[in-house]
Order: sequence, then structure tokens, then C-alpha cells
Amino acid sequence: MRWALALALLLAATPAEAQRRQPSAAALEAARAFLCPNGGTPQRGGRCRPGQDARGWDRGLPAPTRAQQPCPPGTRPQTARAQTDVTRCVPE
Repeated sequence: MRWALALALLLAATPAEAQRRQPSAAALEAARAFLCPNGGTPQRGGRCRPGQDARGWDRGLPAPTRAQQPCPPGTRPQTARAQTDVTRCVPE
């Protein structure tokens, strides 16, 4: 009889406790912003699924050519020390 009463009390208290444990919308948004500062939704494994604002960030950019571009004004090309096939732009 005691076990039945204890079980009934335990089951009666569970829904109230579950409502208390659910975080508010503001708390969920704060956690999402902390876990994924660049946008998106936290996923298992510590990764962020890109959100609508993160998708397509590369639209409008030219395709990579994998070729050295001319150095911008105020810099000059110089061969890298350890790699003779790499050119870097250093300040003049």
C-alpha cells in the first residue's frame, strides 16, 4: 500500500516539475546565441547547423582562379623564405 501511495505521489508531481524545468524562449535564444555566435542552430557534437543568414555567404564572389593576383598599392611582391614557389605581398 505504501508503494502505491508513493508511486501515485511521484506521478502526480512529475508534470509540474517538467513545466518548471522547461527554459523560457529568452533563455533558449541566449543559449543559441552563445553556442552559435555566427548564426545557426546548435546540433549534437558541438556543431552549428547554418541558419538562413549563414547560407550563401559566398554568393556574388568570383570563382577561385588559384593564381597570384597583383599586389595592392603600398606593397611589393617578395618570395617567401621557406617556399620559393610562394609570393607574398609585403609593405614597401
